[in-house]
Order: sequence, then C-alpha cells, then structure tokens
Amino acid sequence: MSNGRFVWHDLMTPDPAAAEKFYGELFGWTVREMDMGESFGKYRMLFVGEQSIGGIVHLEKEGVPPHWIGYATVDDVDAAVERATANGGTVHLPGTDIPEVGRFAVVSDPQGAVISPFSSAGEGMPEDEEMPPHGAFCWDELLALDPDGAKAFYGELFGWTSQ
Repeated sequence: MSNGRFVWHDLMTPDPAAAEKFYGELFGWTVREMDMGESFGKYRMLFVGEQSIGGIVHLEKEGVPPHWIGYATVDDVDAAVERATANGGTVHLPGTDIPEVGRFAVVSDPQGAVISPFSSAGEGMPEDEEMPPHGAFCWDELLALDPDGAKAFYGELFGWTSQ
C-alpha cells in the first residue's frame, strides 16, 4: 500500500447517536457497533453497503469541537511521529496499537491541523487502484494559512507532493 493514502475517517463527536442519524439520512450510511475491548470500548463503524469506510467516536474532551480525522498510511507510525515532531508538529496521541487492526497516532501540523498516521496489521484496506464505493469519502482537503509550510510538513511526513 502507498504511503500517505487516506484509508479511514473517524468523526469525533460528543453526540454519536445524533451523528449516526444525521449521516444515515444524508448519505445512507449505516452503523454497526463493535466491541473493541477494554482499551477502546464500543466503536460505531460506518458502512456504505457492506464496505466499512470509517467510524464515529464519542468525544469526551471538554472544549474540543466535533471534527473529522483522516488516517493516512505509513510504513512505520513511530517514525512518522518522529518526522512530525522534527518538522514542528505536535503529538496528541503517540503510536498506539489497535489489536488485530494496526497502529496509529494523532499528530498536528505546525498550523494545528490534525491527522493520523496509520499502519495496517494486515489485509483489509482497499488497494491504491480501487475507487472508493459510491457514497464514501473521495477527497480530503487542507485549508491552510501557510500553504508552503503545509506542503513542506506533509511532504516530510508522507512524501506528498503538490502541483
């Protein structure tokens, strides 16, 4: 799998039930609750038909607005975290294992935009040449006050280029 490819999106919200209803009506997404064990608890996995595309996570932290977070692939999450900090980023959650799924972290760029480097524990993520299913995420865009700084940061983190 290519580095820097978006493979997952989580909605962090204080009201998962309302979000489930809203996105279900808007896009036809369905939710299946999964028990992710003691560390992660119940997780609402989003589906387009039978294809899983993301999740809804209960946001309990005061003062943090609801938001989406994208997960982009890397070969080594801990090395990606080191690259992020070396280039002015902030670590919000260090490399963390999700049993039988993979490893992820949460970092922000120097301007505060949040992203999650992710490494899969096995199969299950769509291949690069596959198009996302109809009704799934098809575009991720960063609005930045310093586009050149963002290009440099994400170039170092994921190897992204810009045109």
